[in-house]
Amino acid sequence: MIHPDEKTFTSGEFAKLLGISKQAISLYERENIITPEYIGDNNYHYYSLSQYRILEIVTQLRKLNFSIKEIKDYLNHRDIEFLKKILSKKISSYQHDIFILNTYTTTLTNYFSYMEYMDNIITNQIFLEQQPKFYYIKSTEILPNIPSHEKIRARINFLKKANLTAFIINRGGWIIPQDAFKPDNKPTVIHYLAILDDSAITSNGILSPSQMYCSIAVNSNFHKDKASIIHKLLNFIQLNNLEIIGDIFILSIKNHWHTKDKNEYILKINLPVKNK
Repeated sequence: MIHPDEKTFTSGEFAKLLGISKQAISLYERENIITPEYIGDNNYHYYSLSQYRILEIVTQLRKLNFSIKEIKDYLNHRDIEFLKKILSKKISSYQHDIFILNTYTTTLTNYFSYMEYMDNIITNQIFLEQQPKFYYIKSTEILPNIPSHEKIRARINFLKKANLTAFIINRGGWIIPQDAFKPDNKPTVIHYLAILDDSAITSNGILSPSQMYCSIAVNSNFHKDKASIIHKLLNFIQLNNLEIIGDIFILSIKNHWHTKDKNEYILKINLPVKNK
């Protein structure tokens, strides 16, 4: 046994040399990573140079976010091949983390741009505009006259099955068949819709090509004012010698995510059209 005054370090000296806390040294001792070379009558723990070398490895691996379990495993199999193995595994893990973080960053950046678009949207005015292509997925048919709670359940199940993040979910809405877009209050078959951003496009994504749309954004309850809104759109289409060429997209632009006041909600109705 080495005398504590010779070639040994107290836990405080160890901590200072390694830039860690005395509590960390106590943890490594409890985890049986290091063992005191000597315990003095004053109950001070003294450690040898070999313990310092072990702690040097431990502290450096901890800085690289290796777990205590991973470190103990390496110390029990310490050689260059095992070191290559655990470093390679950690690199793969970090590369995956980077991919996930980049995906989150892209999603949030796109959503931030979307909110800036939301702030500048003009309501209650009809536009004829060429819109860029986008990808979306849609639910199975939601039949008319089913109870509201069943519609909610169907929408939740659709979004769960689609496995989309909340930020992508809120770029969604409904699809109404072209032949059902009439200025009456009769219930119609619809599909729920979720628009995909670039980070979420899947093999199930449906391409809506870049095309001309007749569109209007309204900050009212579409279901309540459906007849007058549709009548206004159809009159515009007739006056401009246009015809509808596909199903109608009703997009939720501003909703419960963005305001507590339902009167501030904004929907955008998009009708794909062409000149007659």
